[in-house]
Parts: sequence; structure tokens; C-alpha cells
Amino acid sequence: MIVVLLVLGALGAAAGGWVWDHPSLAFVALGLCVLALALSYATEILQLLSELRSWQTESAKDKQRVAIEPDEAAPEEATVDVADEVAQPVVHVLPGRRRFHHAGCRALHDREPDELVLDEALDEGFTPCTMCAVSEAARVGVA
Repeated sequence: MIVVLLVLGALGAAAGGWVWDHPSLAFVALGLCVLALALSYATEILQLLSELRSWQTESAKDKQRVAIEPDEAAPEEATVDVADEVAQPVVHVLPGRRRFHHAGCRALHDREPDELVLDEALDEGFTPCTMCAVSEAARVGVA
């Protein structure tokens, strides 16, 4: 709703600048448009991060259930742990940066990234890069 009001304000400022021949109102309109775009983008990123966090908590709850339930055979338990290690997604981190990237991200082009497991990257405070966050949202089906 706030984004709609900002866009309407920008349209009003642009129209006022054109009608009253005040170019400074065009800059006000541009600023309102940028503010609306930033607000919209921030809400999308926050929604994506909340879905990522809920996915992590569900994964942690599943791991706790597996740890609580006793297995009859100990070797099968060891195989499950190895399968869990293989199934965890790997992300790439550039040294000195606080963002992680998925394989194939164009931000990794001609660079030497370090590899981390997604849970480990999130625990260390890394966040997804904007290109990877948008592609992940599209993959999950977030509008």
C-alpha cells in the first residue's frame, strides 16, 4: 500500500513539475520512484529470507527427530549421516565478502570462491547475493 502511495506521489510531482514548469519536482518524483522500488525490493528479499529460515528450521526439526528415534542397526545410522552430508547444498563464498552464491552465478565469473555448506554459511552470517536470491525465489515460486 505504501508503494502505491509513493508511486502516486511521484506521478503527482512529475505532473506538477510539467504543468508549473518546475524541474525540481521531477527530481522529487524520481526520488519517490526510487524509494518505492527499494521498498518493494526489500520486502521481496525479507520474504525470501523468511522462507529460507523456515526451511532451515524444518530441516533442523527433521534432524532432531532422526536423532531422537533409535535405530535398530548402528551401521544404517552411519549411512544416513553420510547421506545427510551429501544432500546439503553447497554455496560459494568470495574471500572478503559477506554474500554467498549458488553454482553458475555470474558474480563468480573469473573468481576463485571458497565452498561452504549452506547451513554453515548461514550460521557464519553470510546472506545470498541479490542475483541468487531472485533466482531462488523464482525456483521456489515466490512472486
